[in-house]
Amino acid sequence: MEPAADLAGAPAPGSLWLARHALPVRPPGTGAPPQRPASACCYGHTDWPADPALTHQAATALALALSTAHRPAGRTGSAAQPVASLRVRCSPLRRCQQLADALAGLIPHICVQTDTRLAELHFGRWEGLPWDEVPRDELDAWAADFGTYRMGSNGETVQELLQRVSSVAHEAQTSDAPDTLWITHAGVIRAVHWLQERGWPLVPEPPQANAWPTPAPGYGGWCCTAWPAGSAAEPVKKGVSEG
Repeated sequence: MEPAADLAGAPAPGSLWLARHALPVRPPGTGAPPQRPASACCYGHTDWPADPALTHQAATALALALSTAHRPAGRTGSAAQPVASLRVRCSPLRRCQQLADALAGLIPHICVQTDTRLAELHFGRWEGLPWDEVPRDELDAWAADFGTYRMGSNGETVQELLQRVSSVAHEAQTSDAPDTLWITHAGVIRAVHWLQERGWPLVPEPPQANAWPTPAPGYGGWCCTAWPAGSAAEPVKKGVSEG
């Protein structure tokens, strides 16, 4: 299904766009049963590619949204123009790099910076496993200690994810162009929402499972918020897709 945009609100100057990669594809011979799609697996730092056709579809929809959002005021019939000042930061993982490359082919002037802090949460030895094969007692331990539990023994904690997302947010607010696009993952986008609700870029106490945001754009979708000015930012535009 094509990514769809809710255009009820127009992004204000100084917008942070958060785009999620397209549907990932699990390559043959990666351990899980062949009938298990990537979406049924824990693939945080696992560098699986995204579906090429869905990536192109997502890039086309996102490029249109970016240009439409910055159409000159009062000129509804005018041609959409690319965002001249757009700064793009992208996760190093292949599924995000594919979307960045596709978008650059549609908006040639944009400059993409790879930022390792925008990678998905690292799940340690859970990586690549179908979720229903992750030991139940380990998932229960994570739920009980959501913010500081180390995933799969040697992975990350949610608090570490928040710290790196907070770091890149602080840097971007002070050094990037007013309009910034992050091409990233659901976990990073949820971390942004959590930090916004609590007055970021400072990282407060570790989150609890019942307070962690669950909404995130679908595969190939996006959302857009205004950069916060000392307090939480209000969401102003969203894109959604079905995975």
